Amino acid sequence: MEFQNEEVEKQVLSAMMLYDEERLEAFNILPSVEVFQVEKNKTIAKAIQAQHDAGEPINLETLALTLKKSNLINEAGGVKYLSNVFTSLKNPGYIEIHCRILVEQYLKMKTYFIAQDLLAGSTSDAIDIFEHLAKIQLQSDNLLASTINQTEENFQKALIETSDSWFNRAEGTYNCWSKTRARQNCTCGEHYAELSKAGNTMRNV
Repeated sequence: MEFQNEEVEKQVLSAMMLYDEERLEAFNILPSVEVFQVEKNKTIAKAIQAQHDAGEPINLETLALTLKKSNLINEAGGVKYLSNVFTSLKNPGYIEIHCRILVEQYLKMKTYFIAQDLLAGSTSDAIDIFEHLAKIQLQSDNLLASTINQTEENFQKALIETSDSWFNRAEGTYNCWSKTRARQNCTCGEHYAELSKAGNTMRNV
């Protein structure tokens, strides 16, 4: 049974490498990097996540350096494959659709193996069928709960990061604006507008 979609995985990874906004959206939707089922893509995704969590810049050069330092560059397919992934993006506007395809494929794969376990247990006289059904039920519940909970946690994290970004911009704008003590004397009118925009955005969050 084939659950991998290498092309979609490459599209998501490329968008995450190239654009900060798309990377945040991907982390918001994906429950974990385990949804990448092609091993070399999963290795790249883990490197992207590590650099993102550390607040480090993410691009082809920094990723290659990180993977080399960790002796994982070969597991990531090598520099040539990494470069191929980096340049493979066709349309960043499809990041949400592509991420949801990966989550769906991941859940199908996990469900398939749970079903295989259920089938194997149902044909064995050595297994208590009620205990076996309870085990399968627990596996299914855990799979669904972990996917939903992790996605919600990622959303909250992305929201905090976005909020911090707005606050930092607003703070710098306010410091500039407050020096004039009065709006009519401000020589940076666009800063006042930016501060108002930031404030309105945070009130709407």
